[in-house]
Parts: sequence; structure tokens; C-alpha cells
Amino acid sequence: RLLPRPPHRLPILIGGTGPKRTLALVARYADVWNLNSASIDMFREQSIGLDHLLREAGRQPSDVKRTVAFPAYCWRDTHERQRIEDALLRVPHFATIPRDTLWEVVTTQFGAVVGSPEQVTERFNGLKAAGVEEIIIQYPTIQTAEPLYPLAETVLAQFQ
Repeated sequence: RLLPRPPHRLPILIGGTGPKRTLALVARYADVWNLNSASIDMFREQSIGLDHLLREAGRQPSDVKRTVAFPAYCWRDTHERQRIEDALLRVPHFATIPRDTLWEVVTTQFGAVVGSPEQVTERFNGLKAAGVEEIIIQYPTIQTAEPLYPLAETVLAQFQ
């Protein structure tokens, strides 16, 4: 029980992809759906399935906002890439990953979007074209926000 009661109904966000349970719950109760992946094909496939479940529940596909969440890193040159790698490798969760496989691991295991500003922008545009309405960028706790600057200055400014 939430007390004191909010002045308006709180929106419900449900994250996940399970077609039998999670997406069925999204179709019945959620205002927002979140997929924790940067894969355009996976999002598109799950979103189509959600549309079907929403219609079955007597709702419209537009009743549920579509969001994705994933880490995103971009760099304009090798110096910025090196600084981002250094910062990530100081995070205990990433510290055991060999530097030469860091980006492969971050993209395959964590669904991260990485690369030049042009590459990251292309991926974001692809997600937008697939129906993503909001991108939530995950960022591990590190000592500085400096690795976010290239992303903010070159990519995020285009999506405001």
C-alpha cells in the first residue's frame, strides 16, 4: 500500500521479453515496456508480439510506451577510446576482462552499443525506426563521468 496516495495514478513500467508471462503482464497492466537489449531485430520481434497481446487484451499498441535500456559508449579518437577503456577496467565488474576483448564482451554479454559517434547514432536511429520511443542508457559506476562526454556531445545532442 502506498501512503500517502499519489495525486494521480503512477505509470507502471514492466521490463522483460518472456512472451508467455512477461509480455502478457505488460499487455494487461503496463503503461511502459522496457527491453534490456540493443538488438533492433529482437526489439522488433518482441514489439510485434506485444502488439498482438495488447489487442487480445482490448488495448491499442499505442497504449504502451516502448523503451530499451543498454550501456552505450562512443569515442571520437583512439585517445578517448583508451580513456573509456581505462575507466571501465577500474570497475570491479569489468576488471577481469582482458583489454583486447573488452568491447566484444561488453557488446555480446551486456548488449552495449559501442563505436564512433556515427556508429552509435546509426544504431539509435535504427531503434527509433523500429518503434523505440525512449532509450535508457545504463552506465556503470566509475570515478568520473568523463567517458560520457563524447556520447553526450556527439550523439545525444541529436536526439533531444
